[in-house]
Amino acid sequence: MRTFSRHQRSWTRIAIALLLGLSASGALLAQSKTTSALNGRVVGDDGGPLPGVTVEIGSPALIGGSRVASTNDDGRYRFPELTPGVYTVSFSLEGFQSVRREGVVLSLGRSTELPIKLGIETLTETLVVVGEAPTIDVQSSGTSTNLPSTYLENIPASRFQVDVINLAPGINNDSAFGGGGSSANAYQLDGIDVSDPEGGTAWAFVNFNIIEEAQLVGLGAPAEYGGFTGVVFNSITKSGGNQVKGSVEAYYTNDSLTGNNSDIPGLSPTTDKSYDTNLQWGGPISKDKLWYFLSGQYVADDTSDGGPIRTERDPRAFGKLSWAASDSLSIDGWGEWDRFDVTGRGGDAVTPLEATVTEDAPEIVWNFAARKVLSSDTILSLAYGGFTGYYYLDPNQGYDIPGRLDAATGLYSDNSYYFYLADRDRQQANGSISHHAADFLKGDHDFKFGMEIERSTVRSRYGYTTGAWFYDNYYTADDPGTAAYDPVPYSLGYYGGDYDVASTNKRLSAYAQDTWRITSNLTINPGVRIDLNRGDVRNGEVFSTNPIAPRLGIAWDVTGTGKNLVKAHYGRYYEALFGTFYYWVDPDAFNTVEQRRVFPSGYNDFFGETSGGKFAIDKDIKHPYLDQYLVGYDRELTPGLTLSTSLVYRKNKDFIETVSRDGVFEPVTGFVGVRDPATGRRVSTGQKVTLFNYTNAADDILLVTNPKGLERTYKAATVTLTRRLRDNWQVLASYVYAKTDGTIDNVSFSSAGGGNGGPGAFLDTPNSLVNAKGPLTNDNKHQIKIQGTYLIPKLNISLSGNYTYLSGRTYTLRSNCLLIDPNSNSCFRFDQGSFRYFGESRGSRRLPARNEVDLRAEWQPKLGGNRFGIILDVFNATNQGRAATVESRDGTTFEAPLTYNAPRQFRIGFRYNF
Repeated sequence: MRTFSRHQRSWTRIAIALLLGLSASGALLAQSKTTSALNGRVVGDDGGPLPGVTVEIGSPALIGGSRVASTNDDGRYRFPELTPGVYTVSFSLEGFQSVRREGVVLSLGRSTELPIKLGIETLTETLVVVGEAPTIDVQSSGTSTNLPSTYLENIPASRFQVDVINLAPGINNDSAFGGGGSSANAYQLDGIDVSDPEGGTAWAFVNFNIIEEAQLVGLGAPAEYGGFTGVVFNSITKSGGNQVKGSVEAYYTNDSLTGNNSDIPGLSPTTDKSYDTNLQWGGPISKDKLWYFLSGQYVADDTSDGGPIRTERDPRAFGKLSWAASDSLSIDGWGEWDRFDVTGRGGDAVTPLEATVTEDAPEIVWNFAARKVLSSDTILSLAYGGFTGYYYLDPNQGYDIPGRLDAATGLYSDNSYYFYLADRDRQQANGSISHHAADFLKGDHDFKFGMEIERSTVRSRYGYTTGAWFYDNYYTADDPGTAAYDPVPYSLGYYGGDYDVASTNKRLSAYAQDTWRITSNLTINPGVRIDLNRGDVRNGEVFSTNPIAPRLGIAWDVTGTGKNLVKAHYGRYYEALFGTFYYWVDPDAFNTVEQRRVFPSGYNDFFGETSGGKFAIDKDIKHPYLDQYLVGYDRELTPGLTLSTSLVYRKNKDFIETVSRDGVFEPVTGFVGVRDPATGRRVSTGQKVTLFNYTNAADDILLVTNPKGLERTYKAATVTLTRRLRDNWQVLASYVYAKTDGTIDNVSFSSAGGGNGGPGAFLDTPNSLVNAKGPLTNDNKHQIKIQGTYLIPKLNISLSGNYTYLSGRTYTLRSNCLLIDPNSNSCFRFDQGSFRYFGESRGSRRLPARNEVDLRAEWQPKLGGNRFGIILDVFNATNQGRAATVESRDGTTFEAPLTYNAPRQFRIGFRYNF
């Protein structure tokens, strides 16, 4: 029989107490992570309020049939917690002409204000108005980006679901608003976080076609949102309806449809063949009561980044039920099974097939949600979701052959030098209660109180194939195994260095927030969030933080028309709870890396050592956080077309890294040494630096803590133009000018300058702080994105485009040589062995700018009452060619391109909607 530990019983009591508190308090916004809301005021011809007006709403997306409400004494009505979709809204009052508004679009996570004027009845006919509802949420001080299904289905882009995040303004290479790559983001499905609990990167890769709408929330996010310092990327899944509907869809491309954009042989990426097939359908089991939605997908990709063919096979199956259990209770539940089977992972121009890994990665993802209307003003929402799965990266040639890297050529050979085995389980329960309080404490309030409970487990195993790998032609020296005294190249062997870590994340979060409408023009958004974070390793709890995150925003509807909104927001946002924050102290999990010189004769000797398993954790450790300031202005230029501008300042602090606790460091001053490509000799760059000789690396303790001097700052000005699909066209266009700099990089994990996923070897010695401050990797100063669709109904043609311009990412020369004598060819030999440091100021160099345009044309003839589409996509239509990554290590291959961007590619497809 399963029993609960003392700690588990304590957490259970806390959760029950919070749930009881929520039920007693009554409180939140009119919409949440999975819903939208509709509000408004009905007035007469004289502008006076009309109480008692019957307001009825209906939508194909709304299970349970239409809903009805009445206006209050001030003429206001409200419909909270609605399924996003297209609605019809009717207004009627005896003695006044009835009005019906059609085509009212309610967007995910937004509250739509729809004011109505009723005239005295002169005709019996209902006045039908077809027009765009106001697009600005006048009650929100935040800035979010919504990507509805009409956008996702038409814009030519990757069909890998998590890549959608990079279509939004200010987000590039998964780095959101200067944030630390995908580790800084919260990846959610129907409001439940499905990020990797180890380091926060995306884990659940669901079928692209099951997504109804995606929302990206980060700038000015209320207290309901936590566990991120980049952006919350929330996708809601499709549901069935009262009519049977479905689609069959397929896409195909191959090498004959793929161009070449590199003059360097073998470096241009290509697609040998790729196809993506989908089948989905949904409908009623019982009309207005029980709906179903099913989807299946199979993806097969054979691609190359300029090296060996990488094969990927991805089957996915999805099923969902939506149940209106009663007039006041609705329940949704879904599950997806999928897997990734990949051979040749990691292959590129310098990594042949035998040096790659093979990936095996199945998973199950699920979500259950219930919404109970307790009264006309109070709604209770509960949700439970998560995933279980693993991904194993096994060496292509098995576990009996070591991998090798040639320093002279930069080529890997023989086998993958590593293996990695990851097991994951994540479970999360969310609960909230929202309450509308009219004319209370100087205004109307939409309170919301909520809580989240997370329990996630991580196990990660890593090691060198056969327990060692070899860095050939590392340097030259006399071979002690022979009588000759002629310097010969030797290899640097890395031995040990494996780890087996296990951790359990336990988090209990609670939040309170309010949408306080002081006047019809002015709204204040106060809120606060607390996260009780606990982390266990094999021998018990080692990590504990209790961060409190305040939020405060102001939204001013300047003209009272919903078309001019000035807003400002301050918020503190804490990182999610990652296993990488603390699993270093898992006892005996990490083994020491020993470096040895290996000569052609077979002779080898000790070169250096990096301690493996000696870690401690700061008892006063703090949780990493971000302070964010936002000032913005939204203007509806014409119905449905909105211009948004904003100024953003973000500052990250309290990064968690490992540092030496008892290290003995001897300063050594010299000159940055780099290899002369012509002669192969080490020469000085002329920069004088002081590095540190780590004399007791084998005996030192590494402390997991919040080191001083680590920072990241983001400053940006943004202009965005948005229009949902209406009158045959849609657009999302943006320009962002941004600067991101600091001393710790804004990528998820980085061996050269820190990363957002958690501690690494970055600060184990002070050497990493040499030249450490400057523009970070994802410092894309100029960012232009223009995406749009134009329909030509007479020709049954749809035209779409996606243009992207991004300033190039930065990179920095890295050296492993310190010349005591600038005229010498001899590098100082450090006790800790070989390491690399920045040989110039961080971000001194930039890759070429990305300047690409993707195009789509679709012919959509009708077959009976159904639609058939023939699709032609053209990616990188101008065939721009540029190095996407280059070698940053000094030497004969320094700045040599490692990967190129994808060349021009045509993709053909068809879809049949029924």
